Amino acid sequence: MAAATGNTWTVAQFPLEARQEVFAAPSSRIALQLGLSGPRAQRVPGGHLLRGTWGRFCSGIDHAEWIVAGVSAPPAPGTEPKPHLVLIPRKRTVSIDDWYTSGLRGTGSRSLTVPELLVPDHRVLPLTALDLVHPAPHGRPRTTPYRMAFAAVGTVALAGVLLGAARAALDAYAGSGTRGFGLDVSAHTATVDTARALLLAGLDRLAASSTPGGTAEERARMRRDIAYAGTRCREDVNAVYEASGSAVIYDDAPVQRIWRDANAAAQHPAFDLRRRGATPS
Repeated sequence: MAAATGNTWTVAQFPLEARQEVFAAPSSRIALQLGLSGPRAQRVPGGHLLRGTWGRFCSGIDHAEWIVAGVSAPPAPGTEPKPHLVLIPRKRTVSIDDWYTSGLRGTGSRSLTVPELLVPDHRVLPLTALDLVHPAPHGRPRTTPYRMAFAAVGTVALAGVLLGAARAALDAYAGSGTRGFGLDVSAHTATVDTARALLLAGLDRLAASSTPGGTAEERARMRRDIAYAGTRCREDVNAVYEASGSAVIYDDAPVQRIWRDANAAAQHPAFDLRRRGATPS
């Protein structure tokens, strides 16, 4: 769900014809593949041709009707390729049964291939269209989420996964009757609450910024806060796991599943504090 909400946000900035196609069914679901590998998209009359491309980590592909995928494509004939997003009908892709992982198994983030597909122009969007410092070629909704730059808040929903995991781990520990290792539940709960407050404050700051999408410093600070919140929540989950005794190694132990999911989620580069300073890069 963390990825799916961002996918809907993205599609809302595509051309009207694409939006009408995707949202014709109220229950339409959209998966995400951030970057297709293989041959670059070719600019051809009427759109972009994909042939023999593939990608990993396509979250939600099993339940989606559409896929938002990142490609490198020329914006016009004879120009250098630039990052674009394309909308692909899932039925035109081939999913690969390779999602055998230590955690997050429920996301079904399988790999996929696109044997050959012509993506019409109305299903193609320059990646720059998601940044408020650039004009919106097809308009933007006027609600608060669209006043924030994708580069700053694109991964904030993923931090929410770790916030939820940390709270779930602490709740499971508190209800388990395990007290032998003396985990300070109150202190760890305060850490989770602090991480949540930090993220909410950052979102408020970006929404109120006098600079469209936030200043370079505000964006960098938001990315740092996402990394910080995710890292602290991962540490909380690990502390709960270590304090839960030997029974936690059994597959039916709720804390073990939470521990695996949290550590799998925290492997996302968005949570690497070494790469996320408080100053613009």
